[in-house]
Amino acid sequence: MPAGPGVCKGCESHKAFTRDLRTCPECGKNPDSGTFKICAECALKLNKCRICQQPLSNSEL
Repeated sequence: MPAGPGVCKGCESHKAFTRDLRTCPECGKNPDSGTFKICAECALKLNKCRICQQPLSNSEL
């Protein structure tokens, strides 16, 4: 499955995205993959990569 929004280019090119699930610690929603630490909405709101938590560039938002 594709990474989708809120993932930096470095993580997008080096990670496998699975369908196992966890809960976003920011909002409690499902982040779509066990690979993601936060959901896409929180990643965009916080301007952080869903995986490595580093700031996103404008092209990654």
